[in-house]
Amino acid sequence: MPHCLFFSFYDVSLEPAKVLSGLAPLEAVLFDIDRTLCDLDLIHFNAFHKMLHSVQENQEEAMSRRRFFAG
Repeated sequence: MPHCLFFSFYDVSLEPAKVLSGLAPLEAVLFDIDRTLCDLDLIHFNAFHKMLHSVQENQEEAMSRRRFFAG
C-alpha cells in the first residue's frame, strides 16, 4: 500500500527530514497548487492565524475568517 503524507510549509512544528525519512522510497509526489485535489483553505487559515498571532497583538483585526475566505 502506498504511503500518503500531507505536509505544509506553514506548519513549523514538523521537521521535514524526520517526516520524510519514514516514507522512503516514495512512489509519487503530488503538488496541489490550485486546490484540485484537496481544499486546504481552513488549514491555511489556521496556519496564517497562528503565524499572525505570534507577531501581531490584535490578530482578530489582522485577519478574520470572513476576510480570509472572501478572497
